[in-house]
Amino acid sequence: MMSKVMNVNIKNTNFPINSDINTENIISNINLEIPPDISSNFKSKINDSKPTKTYLRTQYDKPKITNSISCNEYDILIVTKDESFKFIPFVSVVHKTIDKGTTTTERLEEYVHNYDTSLLSKNKRHFIILTKNHSLIIQKLMLEKDEYVTKHHFVLDKYLFISTALIESEEKSTDGSLILYEMISIMADPKAPYKDKKLKFVCDIRTKASIKDFDIIYKIADKTFYTFEDLSICACVSTKINFYEVSHSGFTIVGRNESKLMTSTVKILRI
Repeated sequence: MMSKVMNVNIKNTNFPINSDINTENIISNINLEIPPDISSNFKSKINDSKPTKTYLRTQYDKPKITNSISCNEYDILIVTKDESFKFIPFVSVVHKTIDKGTTTTERLEEYVHNYDTSLLSKNKRHFIILTKNHSLIIQKLMLEKDEYVTKHHFVLDKYLFISTALIESEEKSTDGSLILYEMISIMADPKAPYKDKKLKFVCDIRTKASIKDFDIIYKIADKTFYTFEDLSICACVSTKINFYEVSHSGFTIVGRNESKLMTSTVKILRI
């Protein structure tokens, strides 16, 4: 499928929420309860050998639409929902300097499975929701717990690129990912004829640091029409700017620029 240059440039933008979207109707009809295999009651059995987050079922917090992408009669929504959890345990630690200036963190006491010292907190679960006619929900995709959407681009009227940050604990470095979905046509269910599209997972790549931002590179500047083969990605990964080729089989890193400073924003300009 090909798209005009002007259309590509418009779709390669993160828009505010479309005012035509019936947000109240969508929110009232979204059931974003976390499945039992991911969320559990506080008294569920957990691994006593290490600290853990125990998620609580929360059905009272309303989802929030944070971003939207419009494509003709379809909208792709980035939705967040607060998720309560208890972190067990709360323990004292000390930072020590060992050989050659290396620092380490040690516990001052042994691990104790103690609910009294747990911390009640919240984080946000991110969802991607496909809708039609600004109100009808077609599909819901849920990201991993502790995985946050940091940027998204929708290009060529069918490809959704998403970058994420996966934050687990202070004892583990933050990971990230680039994810590609393709909007495809499907045979609609006679009972729900509006469900004639879906976001199909194509590929992803994990990084050893969060991806704070990314942009789309069109390899040839003066083409009248662009295709999927013309795309590549420039992403901010910690102190690096990585360049990726993308195909339906995956992302391939083809270049890297070490800035020695934290990179947080990248923008591709054509002069």
